Amino acid sequence: MKAKASFVVIATCVLCLTFALAGVANAAKKPLTGQTVAVLVWPIGILDPVHAAVKEFEEATGAKVILDPMGEEQLRQKMITEFASKKIVHNVVLVDCWGLAEQQKYFRRLDDLIAGNGGGFEGLHDFNLDDFDKNMIDILKYGGEQIGIPFYWEVGGLHYRTDLFEKHGVKVPTNFEEYMEAAKALTLDVDGDGKTDIYGTAHRAVRGEDSGLMAMGAAWMFGTSVFEGKANTPELIKKNKAKPIVNTKPWIDCFTFFGELLSKYGPPGVTSYTWTQVMRDFKEGKLAMDIDANYFVGLYNASDSKVAGNAGLALTPVGPDGVSHYQHPFVAGIGIPKGAADVDAAWEFIKWYTAKSTVDMSIVPGNRMTPCIPALIASEKYKKQFGPVGDMILKTLSVADWRVMPVFPENGQVIFYIGDAWSSVIAGSKTPQQALDDAQKGIMDVMTKAGYYD
Repeated sequence: MKAKASFVVIATCVLCLTFALAGVANAAKKPLTGQTVAVLVWPIGILDPVHAAVKEFEEATGAKVILDPMGEEQLRQKMITEFASKKIVHNVVLVDCWGLAEQQKYFRRLDDLIAGNGGGFEGLHDFNLDDFDKNMIDILKYGGEQIGIPFYWEVGGLHYRTDLFEKHGVKVPTNFEEYMEAAKALTLDVDGDGKTDIYGTAHRAVRGEDSGLMAMGAAWMFGTSVFEGKANTPELIKKNKAKPIVNTKPWIDCFTFFGELLSKYGPPGVTSYTWTQVMRDFKEGKLAMDIDANYFVGLYNASDSKVAGNAGLALTPVGPDGVSHYQHPFVAGIGIPKGAADVDAAWEFIKWYTAKSTVDMSIVPGNRMTPCIPALIASEKYKKQFGPVGDMILKTLSVADWRVMPVFPENGQVIFYIGDAWSSVIAGSKTPQQALDDAQKGIMDVMTKAGYYD
């Protein structure tokens, strides 16, 4: 009887130990069980292959992932609401270089997490900060501290209709004067009814952020920037007491040039254009050229485009100095808001989402993802997505100058004043001098009130 009882006790102990060891093993394999990753990102198709693989991350880590994709404006309003209320629902949130200076106060610094990386889950991803383009990493820093990890980039490119340029014997422009000449030559009445069917070019010109950013890129082409000495950080502006210079001759020359270009050779209503209208018109065959995000060339040559197979890509034109290209650098990343829950899971997801092995999933036929990892950008697999212009994608990146974007908390207000001036000039409601004098005064007031010149 005692032997039987002893056997039962031993068997029970062995069973308990087995369950305990199984629990330990499961916990070791899935240490993020019970944690949630709520992700606020764009609903753009180029991310679909990565989003489709989220299940792999969940199975490997035990964390639950909730993807919450939103359009640009809706996403921005959602972020503002969460940050203002301090009720942080999402623990992985998009952060971009254009809004970084204003948004950085709401984001946790990632430097301690990067320092303690340790490689993550074996076999799940190969995250390594050294894999990334250094400029793209640096542009998502504020005050030397890492705010986000990049997953998407674009820079400016000149898109042009190869068939029109060949048919009409027009040279692909390399400088601003040739750009004007090409736009004039290719503003066309195709059917002879006295109405323009194809316009020479188009740019973003809607009042607001888009216009301000485009105008700063255009001014860079004319050899100038917003502040004296091309100062673009709080430290440089304060140290050098760098004043705004947006009503000086290079800015006036720039705005005069683009005002004439778009009023003569741009489509009607161009002052309401964002990137979506620019893209729409090119795909519908209504534009001979545009200057916008370089990867648009892949979309212009896609099967749903009326100009498929006839879209080329070239470097953006240089300005009067013969060196400075029109600039349009942009990087988007993801970071962790201050006060967010489940930071361990959020950080592991960020590493997985941006790792080379994960991003490589997005390089599939028909997709035009722009990875932030040079080894992937240079791969034949990637270049094939863009056909003959694949090599030009890399060349456009090589002439990008990331200094064009001022990075300080008040830059949103500065961008507004510049964008307002840009739209006013293109609409013809103000002369370049009037518009830029107004912008100069507005920017000077903002910077003085913020204490930059004390």
